[in-house]
Amino acid sequence: MKAVPPQSPVDARLLAALERLSHALTKRLWDAAYARGLSATQAQLLQYVAWRGGHPLRVGQLAEAFSLKHSTVSDALAALEAKGLVVRQPDPADERATCVQLTRRGRKLAQELGGWADVLRQHLARWPRESQGQLLAMLLDLIASLQQAGWIRVSHCCTTCLFFQRDAHADPEAPHHCRLLDQPLRLVELRFDCPDHKPASAAAP
Repeated sequence: MKAVPPQSPVDARLLAALERLSHALTKRLWDAAYARGLSATQAQLLQYVAWRGGHPLRVGQLAEAFSLKHSTVSDALAALEAKGLVVRQPDPADERATCVQLTRRGRKLAQELGGWADVLRQHLARWPRESQGQLLAMLLDLIASLQQAGWIRVSHCCTTCLFFQRDAHADPEAPHHCRLLDQPLRLVELRFDCPDHKPASAAAP
């Protein structure tokens, strides 16, 4: 078993800061969901489907995205369906799978729910573009590291992608390269959930 390095004062402060931020964001989401008669899980699923452009998503994809059991997602979707916010139908490509899509009412509510993080967005918008990009890059690196450690099950971000080439350019604002697009990647353009993502582990040994 790999030894855990001793915790430094900076480590402890970073962990405390992330924990404080996580608690504040979670409470904001719970409050927004509760005010609209939803559970936090229902609200997250509704927003995620909306964020993915409203395209039909399989129940399995949603379970994977949130590291939840298939049954937990199915129960949450059943509640959303009963409220007229989503519809579930067989996947034309696989009759064994079920796809989920937002109704008009569901899209409207997802848009309303999106306001729960407005305060955070306003504060981030005050930062210089360069600082925003640096923060995004560091967070995606952290997500990638946690995925490798098995802490996060799914991550479709640039830093875990086969096509991602780190530090390929001298430009500090666009240091990385996407081999799929064959172009430099600006830090502010790094993706968290890219539809063209291919896991770096898929590379041939």
